[in-house]
Parts: sequence; C-alpha cells; structure tokens
Amino acid sequence: MNAAKNTQGTLEEQSVTLGREAGVNAAEWWLQESPIGGRSSAGLTEARVWAADMLERMNDGDPAVYDSFPVVDLSGEWADGWTPKRLAEELGMDDDSEAGDDLDALCDAFEEGAHAGVSETIEAALVEAAQASR
Repeated sequence: MNAAKNTQGTLEEQSVTLGREAGVNAAEWWLQESPIGGRSSAGLTEARVWAADMLERMNDGDPAVYDSFPVVDLSGEWADGWTPKRLAEELGMDDDSEAGDDLDALCDAFEEGAHAGVSETIEAALVEAAQASR
C-alpha cells in the first residue's frame, strides 16, 4: 500500500510540475504582448507605470487583472493543448478511462500547478519591470 501511495504522490508531483511548466510558457507568451514585452512599442516609463499599476491591482485582488491572465487547463482548446488523456500519457498511465478518480486528482494537481506558474511568472516580470531604471 505504501508503494501505491508513493507512486500516486509522485504522479501528483509530476502533474504539478507539468502544469507549472505549461503555466510558465503561457505567461511568457502573454508577457510578450503586454506593455513590458518584447513586442511592445511602449517606452520604459509607460511600461514601468503599467507594471506598477498591475501589481497594485493584483495586491488589491482586482479580479479583472487575473481575468486578463492566460488560462491553462485541460480542455484541449488549442491544437497542441493539454487534455486529461495527454496528461495521463505524459505520466505513463496506460489508459485515462481506467484511472478514474486518480486521474481527476492528477488533473486538479496539473491545473493548480498551471495557475501557480502563470501567476508567479507574471508577478515576477511585473516586479522587475516596475523597478526598471529607477
């Protein structure tokens, strides 16, 4: 029973890691298009003001800020997007239909990791941009 529990714990950790990686990737794409990103024509002052405003709104818990962040889930919305089946395959599980509740828990772990990856990556970039050339 301990071996099964350890395997499940390991699978959950792997799910969180996969989710976090997907979240970081999505956040990096989002940041490219933001006023602090490489594709922006905003000047340093404008980017710094925008970043400081976003951080203040995040600290205030403004839902509009979080709603603007990319969502990484297991919907398979995009051609190369994540699905429960892809997650199961990445974790080395034979068939996602046989995993049942275990797969549900792993999907939850993936999405928690993805949310953390998005939020932490964007917040770190905003902090860096808000403090740039002060």
